[in-house]
Amino acid sequence: MPYLGLVPLSRATLLPQGLVVSHVVLMLSGMAVRISSARRLERNAERERLRVAAEMHTLLEHQVAERTTALRTELQARRQAERKLNDMLSEQRSFLAMVSHEFRTPLAVMGMVAHNIGARHEDNAATCADVARATRANQRLLGLVDACLNSEWLDSAEMRLRLQWQDVSRLLRESCEQRRHASGREITLTAPVQPVMSKVDAALIQVVFDNLIGNALKYARPDSPVLLSVRRQPDGAVEIAVADQGPGVPPDEQAQVFERYYRSPGVLSHSGIGIGLHIVKRIVTLHDGTVWLDARYREGARFVVRLPPSAS
Repeated sequence: MPYLGLVPLSRATLLPQGLVVSHVVLMLSGMAVRISSARRLERNAERERLRVAAEMHTLLEHQVAERTTALRTELQARRQAERKLNDMLSEQRSFLAMVSHEFRTPLAVMGMVAHNIGARHEDNAATCADVARATRANQRLLGLVDACLNSEWLDSAEMRLRLQWQDVSRLLRESCEQRRHASGREITLTAPVQPVMSKVDAALIQVVFDNLIGNALKYARPDSPVLLSVRRQPDGAVEIAVADQGPGVPPDEQAQVFERYYRSPGVLSHSGIGIGLHIVKRIVTLHDGTVWLDARYREGARFVVRLPPSAS
C-alpha cells in the first residue's frame, strides 16, 4: 500500500474530522438558537405593535368622540346664534321701516301743506316762490332720509331677502305714479299687458326703482320726459330700463357711478350725497342680478337692471 501513495486511515487521522463535524453541529445549533430567539423577539415586537396600535385606536376613537361632541355643541351654538341674529335683523328691519315711516309722514304732510298754500296764493309771486323753495327743501330732506336709512339698513348685516312672486310691472307703475304726483313731471312707462312676474323683495326693489327714477328726474331737462320700460328676456330674466334726456355720464366716469359717495364734478350743483346708485347696485346684487349704465345711449343716461330668471 505505501507504494500506491495511499496513507492508511488511522485514529490520529480521523480525530480532526470528528472535531470538524462537532464544530459544524455546534454552529448549526447556535444558528437555530439565534433564529429561534430572533423569531421570539419578532413575535414579541409584533405583539407590542398590536398593543400600541390598539391603544392608539382607542385613543383616536376617544378623541373623535370628544371632537364630534364638541362640533355638535358648536353647531348647536351657531344655530342658536344664527336664529338670534335673524331675529335681530328682523327687528332691525322693522325698526328702520318704522323710523322711515315716522320721518316720511310729517315730511309728506309738510309737502302737502306747502302745495295747498301755493294753490291758494297762485296770484302772489312771492308766496309761490317761497312755496317752491319749501317744496324743494322738503323733497331733498325726504331723499336724504331715504338714502341714509337704506344705507344703514344694507350695511347693518347680511340682508335676508323676503322673496315673493311679484308683478314687476305693477311695482314699477306704483313708483312712477308716486314720482309723477310729487314732481309733476312726465314719466312714461312701457310695459307688457300681461304681468311680468319675478321672485323679488318688493320693498327693496321699489327702493331701486325710486332711486333710479329720482336720479333721472334730477338730472333730466325739466321739459323732457323720463322713459321707463320693463320686459322679459327669452331666457326668463326681467330687464328694467330707466332713461333720461339729461347731460349723461362722461365715458371716463362711467366706471365710478356705482361707488359710494361718488358724485360727478359736472353735477355738484344738484343736491345729493352720491349714495343712491351704490344702494341700487347693492340691492340688485343681493337678488343675484346686475345693473349697468348703457354706454351706447347718447341722449342722456340710461340705467338697466337685469333680474335673473326665478325658479318656479
